[in-house]
Amino acid sequence: MPYSGNEFVQEAILHIVKNYPKDTKIIDIGAGAGKFGKFLKEQGFNNVDGIEVWKPYIAEFGIENIYRNVFNVNALDFENYDKYDLVLSWKTFEHFTYEDLRKLITKITIKDVIFSVPYKLKQGVCHNNKFEIHHQDDLTEALTLERYPEFKLLFGSSTHGCFKFKK
Repeated sequence: MPYSGNEFVQEAILHIVKNYPKDTKIIDIGAGAGKFGKFLKEQGFNNVDGIEVWKPYIAEFGIENIYRNVFNVNALDFENYDKYDLVLSWKTFEHFTYEDLRKLITKITIKDVIFSVPYKLKQGVCHNNKFEIHHQDDLTEALTLERYPEFKLLFGSSTHGCFKFKK
């Protein structure tokens, strides 16, 4: 959904503020309504770009005014991850099939990646947007770590997990 919940958002922002300089180049996969772009801008991060696959969200939420650049492309087709220091993906990984997420991980593992996934959350088409479907609606903390051993948990609860790639 373009509006995801706020579980661990403040913790993730604090983690970024504490661990990354203000000139860090950040790409936000699944920019949606621009939540992370807004929060990061408020903290003085100005090199934040967004990827949003669903073109109507770009205009509806005016995210071209939030992010430095907005790329209307599927994250799987984006070719410039190497230009960024940090990749964010907030409640978007569950929208990928296992196979597609494996492909995406291969593209972005060279970077720091912070992301969140909801646990056991079923979702179909919303707002006539097929990209809103949760293809991995069975995720739990244990299953996420089993399927993706390159992840480590940063913050977690019974309903959500915030992860980072192991380095």
